[in-house]
Amino acid sequence: MKSLLIYFLCCFVLFSCSEQPTNEIVSNEIIVTKTPREDGMTDFFIRKDKNDTIGFWKTIKGKVEVITEITPKGLKVSTKYKKYQRIIDLGKLDTSYQQPKIEWISDELICVHTFVNGKTGNIFFIPYSSNKSISFFNKEIIKSYPAKNTLIYIDAINGPDVTYTAYNVKSKQSVSIVAEVTENGTKYPYFKKINFKGNQIIIEMSNPKKEYILDIEDIAK
Repeated sequence: MKSLLIYFLCCFVLFSCSEQPTNEIVSNEIIVTKTPREDGMTDFFIRKDKNDTIGFWKTIKGKVEVITEITPKGLKVSTKYKKYQRIIDLGKLDTSYQQPKIEWISDELICVHTFVNGKTGNIFFIPYSSNKSISFFNKEIIKSYPAKNTLIYIDAINGPDVTYTAYNVKSKQSVSIVAEVTENGTKYPYFKKINFKGNQIIIEMSNPKKEYILDIEDIAK
């Protein structure tokens, strides 16, 4: 009888533990929702309690910490990296902006996306040093190359031709390449895969099957 009681108690403890969420930490009425990402970043959504929809987001990667907060006055971003600390009040960018997401973190700058009108609009880049200006971008990013501070977007669609452009955020220079697309069965953004290798962006198309290479060495200078 005693062994049976111990068995039921053990089952109860194990069941109780399995019901606890693994990504949520509750301490002193502060709730932190933790979301790790494959790129090494970890997002935290921090709020006072479960009924409180207002909170702020903290994203961490290595020694970099970024806090984004939507306030009554608009969007505020704070960055911390080594000796650099920066607080930027961006104000009301647009009435429809939503949760700001850190797209990438590099050793030089961060990319923040506020998701206006779907995937496009109000993307901006913040260098850590306070004497360097913020860059804004309002095109849809189809792929990003954080190690090279470079993003890729579709610049033009003309019949069977699609122009892919790589834009370096630091140098503010770009380079483009025109890829051929067969319309049948091919959907936006048309490429099959994009790979990165050093100063090359390799765009693999499937219809017709062909590789196009964007050399970004010159725009990175």
